[in-house]
Amino acid sequence: MKDTKKSSKSILGALALVLVAVLVAGTLILAHGSTCHGSEKTRINDLIENAKEYDGRNVMVEGEVVGDKLQRGEYVLITVNDDPYSKQSIPSGSKPKGVGNIGIGVWVPNNKAKEISVPGSYERQGQYVRIEGVFNRACAEHGGDMDIHAENVEILKSAHLIRHHIQFWKLLIVLVLSSITIALLLAVRRPAKKIE
Repeated sequence: MKDTKKSSKSILGALALVLVAVLVAGTLILAHGSTCHGSEKTRINDLIENAKEYDGRNVMVEGEVVGDKLQRGEYVLITVNDDPYSKQSIPSGSKPKGVGNIGIGVWVPNNKAKEISVPGSYERQGQYVRIEGVFNRACAEHGGDMDIHAENVEILKSAHLIRHHIQFWKLLIVLVLSSITIALLLAVRRPAKKIE
């Protein structure tokens, strides 16, 4: 009988230990999953629409560096754009896909910003980067702006020039409309003939 009681206590003790281990492991997994979004790519539009959920969390975004690279003390402020044209512009062959210019300001420490040298503009497709860092819904350090404080920067694709092709049908329309406008202006300025 004593052996049965000892055996029951041992089994209950082992079950309790396993249950505690499962609860601790589950809690750690849930805690890790709820605080770290950085392991998978997040769209900038998702950050904007769900800013409260992502506030203060690690995120990873990918996109084209656009606009100016602004030196601000120990940091460089860049804009990363992940709209449908960030990988390939329309002049380079991308088909129109809706709204463009979905970007966010990213604060990059000077030592990590050295590789970022060619932002996108009308003439060129900028560097395509992966940014990992902390997302701020309203950054107290930077005037309440929505931004990302980068902890890791990786260049995924180099910048390149964009060739803008002349569309001759548009040029023809411009020439025809210009000719009509000039003819109308000349007709209006011509003095009327006097009737005797």
